[in-house]
Amino acid sequence: MDPMKNDPEELLWELSRRREEGETGPPPSDGELESWRAGRLPEADAGRVEALLAADPAARARLAELAEVRPPAPPPAVRGHVLARFAGEAPRRRILRWLPAAALAAGLLAAIGISLLGPSRLPAGLAYDVTARGLARERSTDPAAGAFEAYPETRVRIEVEPRGEAEADVELGLYREGPGRLEHIPVRVEMDRGAASLTAAASALVGTVPGPHDLWVVASRPGDLPATVRKDPGADSRTLLEDEGRRRVYPLRLMLLASPSPEN
Repeated sequence: MDPMKNDPEELLWELSRRREEGETGPPPSDGELESWRAGRLPEADAGRVEALLAADPAARARLAELAEVRPPAPPPAVRGHVLARFAGEAPRRRILRWLPAAALAAGLLAAIGISLLGPSRLPAGLAYDVTARGLARERSTDPAAGAFEAYPETRVRIEVEPRGEAEADVELGLYREGPGRLEHIPVRVEMDRGAASLTAAASALVGTVPGPHDLWVVASRPGDLPATVRKDPGADSRTLLEDEGRRRVYPLRLMLLASPSPEN
């Protein structure tokens, strides 16, 4: 008798270590793995990376290294799903060919602190003060009171300070509106004891077209800042980004001025 049939835990460990037969794709790069962890890969690329992670134990080990965690045993939800699916089915090779990318990806997600149901919500009392600075004469923490101004080449600085006690396990990002979507702006956010700041040219944030431009500072659990959020006509941007309260969202308005003409 094959002992694997009577030892579900050993079977699941072998599933997690085995490379899928027929998998020939190149392993994902470190950049792809980091982007996948942060949820910033396009859907097609994310699916490809997940399939490679499911098939290749070396890729899973590298992901664990980047996340600075030890590769875990498959979590209870994965164990239950696999065992229920294969109750009464003996051929091991059939099982080894079947295990979907989603099951192993779930184990990896659990390893880096993301549950099968998605990242946990932020504490109810967590809040921030957001300050934006453009031209020296402008300072705004309340977009309703008026936009802060900048030329395209002006260095804009946005500062985010927690109210009360800081929460360590938080990621901060900046969003702008694009055609039919809200876009995560790829700018560096410097974190320091729960506070954050980012500095970039105004053109890097909103382009060079003069006029008002809405921005949103978003606080979330790590890995819960999507690359884009679909926005239908008439939808409220803040509500979409908050996603039923799972994130904190702070709107800003940047009034972009036309660059002054050079003096003759």
